[in-house]
Amino acid sequence: MFKVKKEIFNCMPAFFGGLALFILFLVSCVTTGTAAKPEWVDAPESVYPASIYISAVGESTKREWAEQNALSNLSRFFKTSISVTQDVSDRYLTLLNDSNTTNSQETEVLESILITSKQDSLIGAKITQTWTDEEGRCYAVAVMEKQKTAQIYSELVNKHTLEINKLLEKSKNADSILTAYSDLSLAYVLAAVNDDLLSVISVVDVNLWKKIYPEYGTAQAVKKLASEEASKITVNLIYDASVDDRIVSAFADVFTGMNFKVQKNGGGDYNFTIDYKVEQIVLADNPNKFCRYTVNGTFADAKTGKILSSFSENGREGHVSYTEAYQRVLRVSEEKILDDFAVKFNKFIDTFAGI
Repeated sequence: MFKVKKEIFNCMPAFFGGLALFILFLVSCVTTGTAAKPEWVDAPESVYPASIYISAVGESTKREWAEQNALSNLSRFFKTSISVTQDVSDRYLTLLNDSNTTNSQETEVLESILITSKQDSLIGAKITQTWTDEEGRCYAVAVMEKQKTAQIYSELVNKHTLEINKLLEKSKNADSILTAYSDLSLAYVLAAVNDDLLSVISVVDVNLWKKIYPEYGTAQAVKKLASEEASKITVNLIYDASVDDRIVSAFADVFTGMNFKVQKNGGGDYNFTIDYKVEQIVLADNPNKFCRYTVNGTFADAKTGKILSSFSENGREGHVSYTEAYQRVLRVSEEKILDDFAVKFNKFIDTFAGI
């Protein structure tokens, strides 16, 4: 485990111990159709003053749906753009899990930080009241207390900002292009989470937002630095004539997607050696035709030959003909490379910082 990661998350358990108590859902239910219409249904701010709370109402034919709609409506106060993509969310949670400082409850809390396009909840949000009218229509009000929310989010922003600044500075004196890129890539993951946290703070306490707004700017600014560093890296693909072009292209797409340069004529900063084998197999008592595939890749320093990362997958696919079985094998292999290899290589990049 590299040093930076431990520094980022060593203080998490104590922080989230208090946080867990704060975000407990408190749901109050009102008897169906017998109580008068509460004021908050039409004007939640009359019950939850805007100076103290942010509130939103949701309605539906079912109480659970009304609660979900209320939380979704509350979230609209905060998001104007999505900073944390699923990829960044996965990388962030992987860092937390690998740090060995979070338990399952804390992970659940952190997942709610990672605001996505399907956002329907926020840290500190709670359903405080529900009501059902005479026709069976359900209403719910979601509430966030501004002061407590600002405190929770700002503490995490400050922790991230401290580590981001360390990584930005460290990248300037890195001993290799890949190390510099790794530092900046990790800084971007933290900055993307910060963007979403800051978007909430800007609504609940604009003065605090101005006070803690980071000097590095936005996640996009950090991503630009990482992309510029990545463009300095050249990966040389090494493979023999038996390797299908689709397999070569899939690996190349992963690297170019990170803004690395890819070439096939030698001379790169790093070598990526591809080995791909497909063989026909027969399964007893099965009329279909099967092909077994094995795909291996090694990422190594071109100067020293030291292997830095490797990838290996295998499997089999069947069809009524070997031709179709082979095509299935190719499709599955491509998917494994574009998904599994991409995830594994990003994890390698995230953990390369500090080596």
